[in-house]
Amino acid sequence: MAEKALRLRWACSSALLLFCLLVGSPSYGLTPEEAKALKPVKVLVVTEDTIPSLWDLLLGKDNSTVIDLRIGPRFLTTELQVRVRKWVNAGGGVLVYGGVDDTNDSAAVFFPNMEYTDLVRWRAVIARVPSNTRSPVVNQVSEVKMFIKRLPKADSIKSTGGTIILAISDTQPVAFVMNYGKGRLAYLPTGTFFPAYPVEEYDNKRLFLNLFRWLGKEPVPN
Repeated sequence: MAEKALRLRWACSSALLLFCLLVGSPSYGLTPEEAKALKPVKVLVVTEDTIPSLWDLLLGKDNSTVIDLRIGPRFLTTELQVRVRKWVNAGGGVLVYGGVDDTNDSAAVFFPNMEYTDLVRWRAVIARVPSNTRSPVVNQVSEVKMFIKRLPKADSIKSTGGTIILAISDTQPVAFVMNYGKGRLAYLPTGTFFPAYPVEEYDNKRLFLNLFRWLGKEPVPN
């Protein structure tokens, strides 16, 4: 029941957040003029119900520039996984999630050998931006609150060659971004619950603004 409630809350928060990302909002620490000047980023949220829309995108019938991939190999055929990887490699942007299991994590589409430590149950953690991280994705971001059920092992994250953007300790990174061919990829360790807490808490909301703009190859506000 608790997980169902979290999913519902995430769905509502996400829908509002994506709407704000598309139209601009001064609540990201931007002035109304700065927010209005932002070019919209079109994000396709892929769930089990929107797989037909994903096919449209991959076949050139949709002009979204970013995929928010919320389903894993359990729902995506091998052909579809290959096509998604090729689309990103050709210049698209994708947000993937780890943290549930190998069949439901969308991260498994790109990182099938990612290793995790199982925490048994969902836990709320505060992740912070490492002091040595230099990426526009963390502009105006310091702390993010998230749920984690499986911790990605540090060596697995480091082996991707990505830029670590969030960590819960000096030795435990949890999120990263990277170039993928001509495209871009961002990884979050939260399953699709993030942000299960209201997006206004901590810097969750600003992180999402930055992520989607970076993935869509649009300038990220300072």
